[in-house]
Amino acid sequence: MAICFFINLSLIDANGADIVVGTLLPNIPAGSALSLVGLIGAVLMPHNLYLHSSLVHEKKIDKFDSYRVREGMYYFKMETGGSLILSFFINLAVISTFAVFSENYSDLGLDSAATTLEDNIGS
Repeated sequence: MAICFFINLSLIDANGADIVVGTLLPNIPAGSALSLVGLIGAVLMPHNLYLHSSLVHEKKIDKFDSYRVREGMYYFKMETGGSLILSFFINLAVISTFAVFSENYSDLGLDSAATTLEDNIGS
């Protein structure tokens, strides 16, 4: 799915500078607090941090061995950072793709997403 949205992002002819500016300095319209909270929740993807992390798996690390604990935390930070960066770019591709289509559709949501993509990119 991520690869498809990266391909879609290349097909929509989006302005890269606008994407970067919009990412760094977002325009948040009045009354969009609920959408903002949902977007933050989607971008951070808490399930990547907890459900898929190595912390969930039982590791046989001696809690009293400070070297092993530091080593485990180092790899956890690497895994967490990598998953957050990857999820950020996937969500950036998804949101940028749909932002281009939002100009032509007044009711763009999850229930109309597939039809919108098919209408604009093809089946």
